[in-house]
Amino acid sequence: CIPQGSIRKILVKESHEGGLMGHFGIEKTLLLLKEKFFWPHKKRDVQRFCSRCIACLQAKSTTKPHGLYTPLPISNAPWVDISMDFVLGLPRTQRGNDSIFVVVDRFSKMTHFISCHKVGDASNIAKLFFQEVVRLHGLPKTIMSDRDVKSLRATLRAILKGNKKSWDDYLPHVEFAYNRVVHKTTKMSPFEIAYGFNPLTPWICYLFLILLLLFTKKEHLELTLLRSCMRGFEIIFNPKQKNIQI
Repeated sequence: CIPQGSIRKILVKESHEGGLMGHFGIEKTLLLLKEKFFWPHKKRDVQRFCSRCIACLQAKSTTKPHGLYTPLPISNAPWVDISMDFVLGLPRTQRGNDSIFVVVDRFSKMTHFISCHKVGDASNIAKLFFQEVVRLHGLPKTIMSDRDVKSLRATLRAILKGNKKSWDDYLPHVEFAYNRVVHKTTKMSPFEIAYGFNPLTPWICYLFLILLLLFTKKEHLELTLLRSCMRGFEIIFNPKQKNIQI
């Protein structure tokens, strides 16, 4: 699909910071767009938008370089070998959560982000592990500690913005976005490696809508319909919107 005019800017914006996206970098935003869309100078448009994203600039300004790492052994099957760690020191939410329990499948890179509270004892963490990981994937053979959570911190800062007291409401969105984008190591998304396909996102609706508009060739109708469509997605994927009547 080759979108025209102002639709390109809308698509770049939604692929970078839309309801189920994650303020990821230039390359991952480009890969999402390449799945369905093409137009000349697309990379330039994405670079320009990402370089001006205020949320990303604020998040990157507070991150520090990594130290040296020792490579982990290569896994050969999903959810057989996992890494675990915690993101601590987050603002306390209305549910009392101030930390994130991070569990990563070392084969597919699929990740679960589980909200919790720092004072939780070992038995509570074990209960969360069974409910959120073992229930879905079974028991792993090996568990290792992984201190590489810098990218998650940056993603959370970019997405949460002013929702510091309700970040745990948005955590499922972060998890979906993280598992949907292509991983730089595997060159595939964690979803695709684990399940053999990428799940549907609002992109498919954008695609159908744009194809319709290309056939009708009504430029003034494009922005109106796209904005209405995006407003609908904002309502659907915003945890703060409740009791929506259709």
